[in-house]
Amino acid sequence: MPHVPLSADGADISSLDAAGPGFAVLADAGLDQWRRAAAEVGEALGADVTVFAVDPAALPASAPPETAGSGWTGAALIRPDGVIAWKPSMPAEAPGQLVAAMTRLLSRDEG
Repeated sequence: MPHVPLSADGADISSLDAAGPGFAVLADAGLDQWRRAAAEVGEALGADVTVFAVDPAALPASAPPETAGSGWTGAALIRPDGVIAWKPSMPAEAPGQLVAAMTRLLSRDEG
């Protein structure tokens, strides 16, 4: 994960600080939906997912879009080691897909 400016509880931090010890979701919109989805992951899988706000206007213009750079929108699930694990293709439906994505990442049964 490259450096991306984030906002957490009113403080400016780096995406590099967001990685670990649990998973993180970086999102530019729908934060309440992402927080609900993160809570669902906690209930269903016992995994912690923290949601951070991304300000697209603050992103560095030199970073390519696929690595959360210029023009990036939507959300990305970040592994504890800082690797982008999942980026939903349809951001409007993505919160409902977070449990399924985490189930696959953690190699858990979907039953």
